Amino acid sequence: MSLSETDKPKPPIPAWVSLAIDFGPAITFFAAYKLGNINEATIAVTVAAIVAAIASRILTGKVSVALMVTTVTAIIFGGLTIYLSDEKFVKIKSTLINLIFGGILLGGMLFRRALLKPVLAPGFPPMDDAGWFKLSRNFGWFFLGMAVINEIVWRTQSTSMWVNYNSFGDIALTMAFGASQLPIINRYAAEPPSAAEKAEIIPPQI
Repeated sequence: MSLSETDKPKPPIPAWVSLAIDFGPAITFFAAYKLGNINEATIAVTVAAIVAAIASRILTGKVSVALMVTTVTAIIFGGLTIYLSDEKFVKIKSTLINLIFGGILLGGMLFRRALLKPVLAPGFPPMDDAGWFKLSRNFGWFFLGMAVINEIVWRTQSTSMWVNYNSFGDIALTMAFGASQLPIINRYAAEPPSAAEKAEIIPPQI
């Protein structure tokens, strides 16, 4: 029986579209702040986050947990920022997001679950479970560290400096940390199954 049109997997999206979904809200926030003020930037990033979630759903057929958390917190804390005229709420949004991600990953360790695997595995080369456990642990602590850094920056620096950090410094630190994990990825890389093994695993189509 053939799959219906709605059940068919979505084709891979171009890399630039994926990058736009991931980093578009942060860049929008920076541009809106430079052209206006923190309230206008907050409205812009909230709208951009919603657009990114909708685009992800249309183009990939799903919204990742990370994007969903980011969008929901943007709506809640962005709304509080505008309603109460208090920029503190948009600043602590990043702290909360990092605490949630770090808490989820480290909480998974208590149940022997490498929760980073289902998120990143589709785009990663095959890797042993031991490698996924170490990546989940390392990224868990990294996100908690990022929460602390965000708190230090917004409490000790100007709003303009915090916007610069939130828009680019946060991304740069995440990319640098991801690159630092390459030795683990290489060390625990699993050999892809041979054609014979695949034939045993995948039943013939009828």
